[in-house]
Amino acid sequence: MLYFFLVILLVAVGFVVWRISQTPPGHGDGPVRGPRREAPRGPDDDPDFLRRL
Repeated sequence: MLYFFLVILLVAVGFVVWRISQTPPGHGDGPVRGPRREAPRGPDDDPDFLRRL
């Protein structure tokens, strides 16, 4: 039973170290994402489509 807890602990520590190593320097809030795209999600959100109706 002790070995089971040690394996769980090692997996948890390994996961935390892996997540910390994936964070770029200067970005402590998660992975780097590109700029958010400001595009309509559907035809009812598209003003040009609604004008053409």
